[in-house]
Amino acid sequence: MQFEEMSWKEIEKAEKDAILFLTVGPMEEHGPHLPVGTDFLIAKHVEREAMKVLEKEGVKTIALPSLPIGCCRMASDFPGSISVNWKAVRDIIYESLRAVSKMGFRYAIICNFHMDPHHIKAIYSAMDKLKKDITVCEPFSAYHYSGNLWPPIDEDGEVHADMKETSIALALFPELVKEWEKL
Repeated sequence: MQFEEMSWKEIEKAEKDAILFLTVGPMEEHGPHLPVGTDFLIAKHVEREAMKVLEKEGVKTIALPSLPIGCCRMASDFPGSISVNWKAVRDIIYESLRAVSKMGFRYAIICNFHMDPHHIKAIYSAMDKLKKDITVCEPFSAYHYSGNLWPPIDEDGEVHADMKETSIALALFPELVKEWEKL
């Protein structure tokens, strides 16, 4: 179910134990071969798939309107990168989830595939401020930083727009991947 497609009456009647999904991710350069929305598009895919799995298990889910924003300081000088100050990102996430908590919703998952430390700081700072209002988790970055997400493929330490991220993009949105064979 998509929050923006619901009427206020439907939202009022919605199961308050439903898990809300909030996708967050900036527009950021990903080399000459991937779209600037790569992290966002991957996170949206994760959101859709997670919602399907939970719904099959009888868990109600609602996708909140996505936030195509984030901190991408390392890539901010590239055309296409839109980097927002981490405090602004934190505040938007906080205010968005606080608003739905006031409606009675109790659980949210933040879908994120962008690992800039300032971006992660924004998410976790918002989550910390929300502790009394709503239970929120963002599992992907914790898994990423644990070292368990990516198997070591190369010794060059690729981490951005690399073979791994390009492979995911080819699997999810191949029509948007440009001339990757030349890399």
